[in-house]
Amino acid sequence: MISIICSPLTRLPRAERSACASVGPGEVGGEVGFFTSDRRRSATVTAATDGQVRVVRRRWLDELRGSDPRAAADVLFQLARTLADRVQ
Repeated sequence: MISIICSPLTRLPRAERSACASVGPGEVGGEVGFFTSDRRRSATVTAATDGQVRVVRRRWLDELRGSDPRAAADVLFQLARTLADRVQ
């Protein structure tokens, strides 16, 4: 599952409960677990403030691949770009 941030949030690491980052509209979380075969996540995030998040699940992307392969490819490319930017 990937979370797409729709409004500003402050993320808290689960263990520390102190603010470590603020994220804004258009930012993405969960891309590591989305792409790994065992769906293992690299972090757990808790929002300290109310906000809106949209969720993209693998099932939705699989369905999109069947109905609109070009759109699914665009989504995957953008997610891969986000992941690549984070590991630089």
